[in-house]
Amino acid sequence: MKVINLTQHTPTPSQAAEVTFITIPDEIRAQVLALITFAPAEVNYETLRYRADTLAQIAANSGADVAMLGGAPFFQSFLENALLAQGVGFCYALSERVARDEVQADGSVRKVSVFEHAGFYFSPE
Repeated sequence: MKVINLTQHTPTPSQAAEVTFITIPDEIRAQVLALITFAPAEVNYETLRYRADTLAQIAANSGADVAMLGGAPFFQSFLENALLAQGVGFCYALSERVARDEVQADGSVRKVSVFEHAGFYFSPE
């Protein structure tokens, strides 16, 4: 399964061990990042629809079977529908928050939360 990353984030090694991410040219990656970044004035039906359709076309042209999504909740349904119309599925990365204690040099303990990859949710076929 070939996956195109349509999120702001670079896939983690554990995500990349589970699926094959397509490498896209830097100029296409920059276009993806611009399309998924919204100023408040840009959040309207026409813009959301246009950007979703453009991203779906990028995904279809990349040869991806699936697009990894994330980010603005108000945009996801537009993007999901546009991808499916192009014959591209979608997935969301799942993570689990794990609390860890880190002993400091002075003997104190610092508690940190780490998000560990816990799989993917894939759109129904």
